[in-house]
Amino acid sequence: MASSSRETLVHQQHISMASSSRETPVHQQHISGLTVSNGARLFAGINTTNIYNGPVNQQHHITEIQQSEEQITSYYDIPNRRVDGFVGREDILQKIDEALSDGSGPNYAVLQGIGGQGKSQVALEYCRRKKDCPYSAIFWVDATTQDRVEKNFQSISERIKRQTDYLPDIDARVAFVLRILASWTVRWLIVFDNYDNPDTFPNIRDYIPQSELGAVLVTSRHPDSNALVVNQSNHFIELFGLEEDAAVALLIQQSQTNEGISEDAKRIVKRLVCHPLAVTQAGAYIRKRKLRLCEFMDHYHRRKKEILENTPQLSQYRKKLGNAEKETSLNVFTTWELSFQQLRSEAPENNVEAKLLTLLAFFDEKDISEQLFAEFSTNQERISESAKLLIWLNAFSNVEGQWDSDFFEEILIRLRDSSLLQAFVRELDGFCHASLHPLVKDWIRLRTDRSICQDNTYMAATLVTKILLNFWQEGHFDLPPLAKQNIPSHIIAQEESYEELFYPKPSIPSNQKILDEYINSQSWFARFLLDIGSYHFAEIIYQRLNAQNEKFLGIEHPDTLTSMAQLASTYRNQGRWKKAEELEVQVMETRERVLGLEHPDTLTSIGNLASTYRDQGRWKEAEELEVQVMETRKRVLGLEHPDTLTSMNNLAWTFWSLDLKIEAIELMSQVVEYSQKKIGSDHPRTIQSIFTLRKWQDKI
Repeated sequence: MASSSRETLVHQQHISMASSSRETPVHQQHISGLTVSNGARLFAGINTTNIYNGPVNQQHHITEIQQSEEQITSYYDIPNRRVDGFVGREDILQKIDEALSDGSGPNYAVLQGIGGQGKSQVALEYCRRKKDCPYSAIFWVDATTQDRVEKNFQSISERIKRQTDYLPDIDARVAFVLRILASWTVRWLIVFDNYDNPDTFPNIRDYIPQSELGAVLVTSRHPDSNALVVNQSNHFIELFGLEEDAAVALLIQQSQTNEGISEDAKRIVKRLVCHPLAVTQAGAYIRKRKLRLCEFMDHYHRRKKEILENTPQLSQYRKKLGNAEKETSLNVFTTWELSFQQLRSEAPENNVEAKLLTLLAFFDEKDISEQLFAEFSTNQERISESAKLLIWLNAFSNVEGQWDSDFFEEILIRLRDSSLLQAFVRELDGFCHASLHPLVKDWIRLRTDRSICQDNTYMAATLVTKILLNFWQEGHFDLPPLAKQNIPSHIIAQEESYEELFYPKPSIPSNQKILDEYINSQSWFARFLLDIGSYHFAEIIYQRLNAQNEKFLGIEHPDTLTSMAQLASTYRNQGRWKKAEELEVQVMETRERVLGLEHPDTLTSIGNLASTYRDQGRWKEAEELEVQVMETRKRVLGLEHPDTLTSMNNLAWTFWSLDLKIEAIELMSQVVEYSQKKIGSDHPRTIQSIFTLRKWQDKI
């Protein structure tokens, strides 16, 4: 189409209308008497007429033309699919109203959010509330493509032209609508619905009449739609999930339950992230099966895919998909699936966007750092079997083999623009941090074959393990702050993957090395959780590892004894002394029998048992064991060995607790002296020992 300033013959822009009758067909129900530039009256007429049109471009609209003896007072043309029992969103409606009333027009408001958040429904509700006041005319335009906008403008031109107007082609009709609306002396509103593809339809402004009395509301899944209000940030309104109270009200309404507000209802909507369409589908599922609310979550865990893919009968969430002329009822997954298929079709052989998106679903969805991928790609000393699955990440390396952060960001932008990635931001650590909507994560995992889910589980575990190993120093994890904050959530997310892989039917890979590497990753996960004090989740992993090791390796295998000792450590740190002591005694006695009394592992297990006694205030029992460990290490390892210094430090603290203060100070003085010689005065352990010694000396 040419620009809106094109000279098009529209006969006269003033309209004088012959009397009309109710029997006039819709396509002939012209509207005349419109003021152009000289302040003439708006539409002459006789009676009030309500016309309920048939399909307009195969979409049912309500077209209402109200006439009085002197003028038509309103023009109302919107789809007949407002959600019954509209709930919540009062804050959003207020923001729209404020944006569209902000000075002289045309004023813009952009409503943006992922599929199923109810953007169109909010727009329809706004139109319903604002009909007649303040808008005398409201038009609804399908903005999926430029072609559909022009078809809608063609329909609008049929409604507002007079019989004598000659509009030979689509360009003439579009130009006519733009001119007529620009000249109206009443307030009007145009809704451009589903403006989801700015890349292929960048010139939407060419279809917006320029009038101080005009208002334009745009709904879109695409974040770049904010360019329409680039200088008015408060006119860009992001739509997220419903408020919890509104989501519960929607669930109760759709399920037709008489249970009222309950903790079960709140639990359901929280799991569905208060996503309106997901809550609607859950309600329909509950209603159809006559479930109690307390029964739904069990169904959801077992039949998540069936629930989220089910499209309720008579659904009022509808949209034209692709080139279809008829609307399709939507379920939660519909629009995401279309976007994903488009990604796959653009580069079917090596689609890193699709591969990356799938892999992201196997992490915690809230904060997935680029660092996970960069650390793996730039630190590959040995290629493991699991790492071979990640060979496609080489696409993110530049010609010098270095990590290409700009290209990674470009892929994230593509995923975000497809509404598959919720958001991403480059943080102060220099890495991009991305987030997925929880339901998008569910959709990705549900649509993916079990064998591919298995591969992605191993890949995610490999990436997390790699970053832990890269920052493992002197028995502790020295991770950067943001990584240390986010890694625990990713480890816990691996538990979900583990449950899906091995329960109820184990899915064992043909490559035993991959399984061994995955189990080794679990061990590193538990060690990290133990290191940061997340004892409950560490316990879960160690219990599983211990059971597996006992079954496949035997009770005396070093790996089994290590997992038992670590499990005992989680018990000790949670104050579960009896369980910790039982395991530690078992480990100590087994190692003493198998490895001998002077073996480092045996001495470590004795020291652990002493720690359990010490934590309970059983100082004499702790002292006996710690003296044994210290003397043996002095003899076997030497006085300056770090393990010897650790046992001396522990015994010094036990002496202090037994009120043997002189002995404690003498022993801690030796720890300081030998630590300064062995590891230096600036080492954290030396500094801590010096601090303790001075504090004790001050108390004497």
